[in-house]
Amino acid sequence: NEEELREAVKVIVSEFKQQALVERFIRGREFCVGLLGNGDPEAFPVLEIDLEGDPEAIQSAGDKMQKPRGKICPARLSPEKTAEMIRLSKQAFNALGLRDFSRVDIRMDENENIYLLEINSMASLGMTGSYVYAAAAAGCDYPALVNRILEVASVRYFSQEDFFAEDRVSGKTGKVPLPVRIRTYLRGRQEQTEKLLSKMVNINNHTKSIEGVNTINRIIAGELKPLGFSEHIYPEVSTGNTVLFSNTLDENFDVLFVGFSDSPVTFKKHRPCSFTQHKIYGSGCWEGKGGLAVLASALKALRFTKLLKKIKVGVLLTPDNTIYGSHSAARIESIASKSEYILGLSGSDLKGSVILSRSGAGLFECEVHLIKPEISKDAAEAAMYFTRLLAEISSVSNEEKGLLVSPSDISIDSHFSPPFVHCEAKISIRFNSLDLARQAEDILRRAASKIKNKKVRVQIRGGIKRPPLFESRQSLELYSKLKEIASSLDLRTIKEHRWSSSNICFTPQGKSVIDGLGPIGTDSKEENEYILRHSLLDRAALLAVLMNEIRKIKAS
Repeated sequence: NEEELREAVKVIVSEFKQQALVERFIRGREFCVGLLGNGDPEAFPVLEIDLEGDPEAIQSAGDKMQKPRGKICPARLSPEKTAEMIRLSKQAFNALGLRDFSRVDIRMDENENIYLLEINSMASLGMTGSYVYAAAAAGCDYPALVNRILEVASVRYFSQEDFFAEDRVSGKTGKVPLPVRIRTYLRGRQEQTEKLLSKMVNINNHTKSIEGVNTINRIIAGELKPLGFSEHIYPEVSTGNTVLFSNTLDENFDVLFVGFSDSPVTFKKHRPCSFTQHKIYGSGCWEGKGGLAVLASALKALRFTKLLKKIKVGVLLTPDNTIYGSHSAARIESIASKSEYILGLSGSDLKGSVILSRSGAGLFECEVHLIKPEISKDAAEAAMYFTRLLAEISSVSNEEKGLLVSPSDISIDSHFSPPFVHCEAKISIRFNSLDLARQAEDILRRAASKIKNKKVRVQIRGGIKRPPLFESRQSLELYSKLKEIASSLDLRTIKEHRWSSSNICFTPQGKSVIDGLGPIGTDSKEENEYILRHSLLDRAALLAVLMNEIRKIKAS
């Protein structure tokens, strides 16, 4: 039914913000393989779901809960097919980095081709479930099964450092691949990562909240110091502190992370952390704090795999991203100039993008004041001059050329008797070249100078705050590596130009720079700021493997 198919795909795409996987139905028989252990897990006898000879039949979720189908264990299969199912199940178990126990669901078509449908990494232990049934067929009653699961988990947990570092997929294939070990580690610590993010999101760290900004710095210090990072604090007066963490005495970092510990969200508008099944909501969870949680997880995964000490890492947190890096610009430029690769922790959009270029930013404050009013008409003319001024500067916006102009906070206070006018507005510009920025500023100041009325005073303050970040050849080379890694991890990624400006724009041109490595989400007007929960793990894995790739590039 094509209409039902389209509706199902629409639900998947809209709810999970990712591609839908559509598979053809497999006529035939259905089986399960229960596994217990790690490395080379024990396999219970293959179990067949009794479909009563109907190749079109399935066992639905409702069947399992209300009227489970019959089970045949051991399944009526040839020794060769039995061995093949067990072999494929074990390979899938290790390929996905699973632990302790699981159940593999299998379909075999009418030509005896075997298809793995899914792996239940936390197999049901219900008394009528297939896993418990197959264990009983292997001579393991329910209490014994539970005790064996606990025993397997205890051995793995209390020796996990050595187990995952040296575990073998099989006696012939060598070590478990690094991405599998990293993902296994991160999956086991998803709850801790979410707690860290929740802790940060619940803190209001508006730029003017010095205590809030410094609290974020202290939380990250608590995460990084146990990993061997030292902390250097650059005290600031009107904001929180700039902080540089590093795991090396060398000032020339292999990788420098440029992040920020402030936020534009005021205390009044702050939203605490909340969770749904698939999303995490809260102020800063996408734009700033989520990236810090991803970074902490990635660094811990690299330490776990004994690779972190082989990479010279710096983490620079600035307290003034909202106010255009007014205090930290020179420091960012200096530290970044001595670093090989510069990575940013801003959130990724719902397409899984990373940022290779950003627009520069300018901010101007425009005021028009009626100073020598004589008649009511003077008030009307003064207000007209102001609106014409805004219209003229707004008209130069041209996205295709790389220039956006946006007036905001517009205020007109006027009355006719007695004549009074005071108008003011902020004018933000985003630009992809400094020439365009200078042209926009020149147009604004010339428009102001055209107002020759002696009864009206015009004042323009402000200027260019941050330069643009250009896409460089070095950044494209690193992006090519990142795209290969993402593909190997089955993650989507594309490159993006982001019109919003950030402190990473102070990185010297010609460096290898990628931003947007934080979690996937959005800060849309339609919905509160959120991230997709699964992306905390995915982006941490992507970041950790990317850093290892940088290590290999540096070592070659």
